[in-house]
Amino acid sequence: VSFSAADSALVSGWWLQGAEKAPVVVIASRGSGTMGDLLPAAQQFLARGFTVLTFDYRGFGPNATSEETDSLRYIVFDSQWVDDMLGALRYARVRGQGHVFAWGQDLGSAVALAGAARDRQSCDAVAVEGLFRTSQDALLANGTSVLQEIVVRHRRLVQTPDEPFSAASRLRVPLLVVLAGKDEVTPAATTKAVAARARVR
Repeated sequence: VSFSAADSALVSGWWLQGAEKAPVVVIASRGSGTMGDLLPAAQQFLARGFTVLTFDYRGFGPNATSEETDSLRYIVFDSQWVDDMLGALRYARVRGQGHVFAWGQDLGSAVALAGAARDRQSCDAVAVEGLFRTSQDALLANGTSVLQEIVVRHRRLVQTPDEPFSAASRLRVPLLVVLAGKDEVTPAATTKAVAARARVR
């Protein structure tokens, strides 16, 4: 399928139909930026009676250049991907016949949280696994904060309200947080601190 992102860019995705009137799970891509690596998760959701919508972040997928794909080594978050997620949630709301849920792991957690926080009508709940506080904190954790141009670039790419620490405080739908005790990229303590900002169930 194709649908419009929140900023009107065209996004490509897969609509995997579950049972009639099944709730829809919109899956935000992980660190690859593509929907292909989400097929095992999508299959699990389908087996449990959900319809699934997943999508490529703009610049990724079959038509991506090697330069775009390689950029994920340095780009940890981008508000354009939140635009893509919000477009996916809105598409699912219109096309689906049941509840709509946002789900993400890794990078997808930040994208799903920010997308749901931007528009309270877009989904009915959010589930995430692992959250960083801000993109600048993520750069510090992965060692790329020593590259000044990358730090400056993130200030342009990421809108402050989309940072997980900010987005959590604006969330108005229930939030499920999965804590992975051995996760060194997004430690449980950091995820808890971000989730504590949410004043929702």
